Amino acid sequence: MYNVFECIRCHKLPKALKEWQAYGELRKTIDDFNEMVPLLEYMANKAMMPRHWKRIQETTGHAFDVDGENFTLRNILEAPLLQHKEDIEVKTDYFSLFPYKFYDAYYGA
Repeated sequence: MYNVFECIRCHKLPKALKEWQAYGELRKTIDDFNEMVPLLEYMANKAMMPRHWKRIQETTGHAFDVDGENFTLRNILEAPLLQHKEDIEVKTDYFSLFPYKFYDAYYGA
């Protein structure tokens, strides 16, 4: 994984370097990560229960071993989160707005 502070410096590179393919790839990596940060915040909410992780697994098709000893940020970043961003936001944003018991009462557990 890359150091975020080092990546920020890519915006200050000389103009000629910005034409390189490596610059474009680095820029995309940074942009994707910045887009993913709100999803990670949603997924870190304490109201997330195993059933909510299951819903996200079903949406993304990626298995999360949330209770496993080796569960890391890398495991989450390997999932196609950005491809399913809107669905994940819908399934997790409400957890930060309402206590989960109200969410389940309204949407069904």
